[in-house]
Amino acid sequence: MQCYHSAMTSSSNHQRSSLPTWLYWFSLFVILGVATYFRFIGINWGEEQYLHPDERFLVWVGSDIAPVKSLTEYFNTATSSLNPHNRGHGFFVYGTLPMFLARYLVESIYGHSGFREMLTVGRPLSAIFDLLTLCLVAATAKQLFGRGVSLLAAAFYGLAVLPIQLSHFFKEDTFLNFFIFLGVYFAVRIVVLPHPKLFSQGEPGENRTPNPSSNRVVESIILSDASPESKKDDAPSPNALPEGKGASALWLTPSAKGERAEDLIPE
Repeated sequence: MQCYHSAMTSSSNHQRSSLPTWLYWFSLFVILGVATYFRFIGINWGEEQYLHPDERFLVWVGSDIAPVKSLTEYFNTATSSLNPHNRGHGFFVYGTLPMFLARYLVESIYGHSGFREMLTVGRPLSAIFDLLTLCLVAATAKQLFGRGVSLLAAAFYGLAVLPIQLSHFFKEDTFLNFFIFLGVYFAVRIVVLPHPKLFSQGEPGENRTPNPSSNRVVESIILSDASPESKKDDAPSPNALPEGKGASALWLTPSAKGERAEDLIPE
């Protein structure tokens, strides 16, 4: 783990220093501008004929539901006006977040709902979420490989055909894609910028090394599943979990220095 993290940090630092900061952000804004152009050009295609069946259904349901006045009214699903089942749509499996966002924006802009209003607001909203996904792709690549690869990843995603196509539909795909990449981004952040309790802090510019206290926690887990040969020993390991207690006993297992294992786990 230490070698992997050191190699990744060294490679990342090298690539970050090879591309000036101003040039990186300027290039990223240019890529974002081109991607925005391709996602918004011709966004009113179809001449309001609603040729995409899934989009037509979302627009239909979004036109029938109505905003609620309180959270209590929203969570009362039997009577909530945001519940498609209460508005004559007994079958709805597309997710509610895109439809709710578009419906409330339509209400704030037009004061009423309709097929045209839902389409006019829903499609740009879909394109905006896909642009946010592009930003997450660039940020994730920057964390892993540096600024150069970040620009390449942003350019490839910005010019990809499928995201451009999906941005022209008011559907759940771009919204779902955004939250998936958001989870990937934070997962990468955990790996690249580990918790200080798991990695010791060095001097600025130095690579972080694993904290020895975190290794004792891992040893407690590994030694708890002792082999048959080790179980024959009369003296059990001080890090081994009590027999029959399961992994939950880890929180009560003391370390070699008398520390509690629970104090070694990041909060």
